[in-house]
Amino acid sequence: MMAGICASAQTNEEFKAQYERQTSAVGPSGVGVEYIVNRWEKACPDSREMLEASFRLYFLKSREETLVVKPGMDKYMGGDPVLALTDSLGNKVNWFTDYKYNDRIFGKAVRYIDKAAELYADDIDVRFFKLDALLAYEKDSPDMVCTDLAALIDLEASGKQNWKAGGEPVGHDYFMAAVQDFCREFFKIASPASYEAFRTISEKMNKLYPSDTAWLNNLGSYWYSVQKNSSKALSYYKKVLKISPKDYTAIKNSVLIARKDNNPKLEKKFLPLLIEVTPSQGEKIAAEARLKQL
Repeated sequence: MMAGICASAQTNEEFKAQYERQTSAVGPSGVGVEYIVNRWEKACPDSREMLEASFRLYFLKSREETLVVKPGMDKYMGGDPVLALTDSLGNKVNWFTDYKYNDRIFGKAVRYIDKAAELYADDIDVRFFKLDALLAYEKDSPDMVCTDLAALIDLEASGKQNWKAGGEPVGHDYFMAAVQDFCREFFKIASPASYEAFRTISEKMNKLYPSDTAWLNNLGSYWYSVQKNSSKALSYYKKVLKISPKDYTAIKNSVLIARKDNNPKLEKKFLPLLIEVTPSQGEKIAAEARLKQL
């Protein structure tokens, strides 16, 4: 059964309009929304819009906002504390917003989005909705997200899909940007498991698309920021600059590494390049002054 065809007198578009009116007033999980969605499902069980609405409803119903205390931590899941206190010994005690999830209701939400992905296989936004939900659910251990994203990357590489998002065709660049967005989230979470997901996906993308410097820059950041291995990081930035000699990210990070490692020879090598490519006039002036000091 295609979207828009319902086994009732009320059409899919009429249910959609009713749903949108209600959610605009009370939000996607507010009073009366579940009643509308349940009737919509009975009438139009394969509607793309109904499946997405049901997913959003039960995902939001599955979670409860809470506060967690993280002594000594300045960030949690990439976020700043909502409350900062000091204990009797003078140690920082920070409180962060978090969510706890009802597994049963979350599983129900996932079943709706899985059905949407099965029925509307080319709708890439459906698959990203699920990955976003899993990332929120798994928090600092995004193992399922990493596995599912890797499988989706393989599907993209096969060239078998004609992706759509929001009902409109989207191409390879859209997919690549979305994967990089997930990599940024992995890095921002800043846990051992999320850093590993960042590395795994970046390595996979670099293997599939070796001329795309984004993934080499990711790996340079991993080895520099996470593993504190300057020489390994520089080896990736060197690969970037062979492909794209004016890549700002690789040049800027190479300057930072040289400065942190107290390597003036290396810094002198990269500062003129930074002066040439930086989009910031302030950074250009600072780099020129630094070069004169050296």
